[in-house]
Amino acid sequence: MSLFLVKKFDKNISNFIYKLRNKKYVRDQSKSKKKIMIYKHELWFKKFIINFNNNFYIIKYKGINAGYLRTVKKKINKVVSWALLKKYQNKGIMTRNLIKLTSNKKFKYRACVKKNNTASLKMANKAGFTKSIKRGKFVYLYKF
Repeated sequence: MSLFLVKKFDKNISNFIYKLRNKKYVRDQSKSKKKIMIYKHELWFKKFIINFNNNFYIIKYKGINAGYLRTVKKKINKVVSWALLKKYQNKGIMTRNLIKLTSNKKFKYRACVKKNNTASLKMANKAGFTKSIKRGKFVYLYKF
């Protein structure tokens, strides 16, 4: 299991992320449930990876793309989000990678998770996200 920082646009990685972001089970847990158009995704992804405040990581499991983690620096926090292919869930893969990614103590981390997404809430707690604030359909978790 490895975590790779995406430093430049790669069509294969972009396609993997596009397909994962458009899976129904991923969209159901996202703020926006709409399907993403490929051309909009590619524009967004190209802009995302060139912004020095953003980081996009691909999670590889046994050499295969299994999911992603991304961070966006906003003021004093790094906002973290993630997605994992269904066949790799419940193996501790995301938890281990989230711990690795958020171990830098010079940053505060924040994640926004739907209240009904018990798997992500449990995983974030295992990764050290403790403080939470409930607002509407979402729980905001923090790791200091």
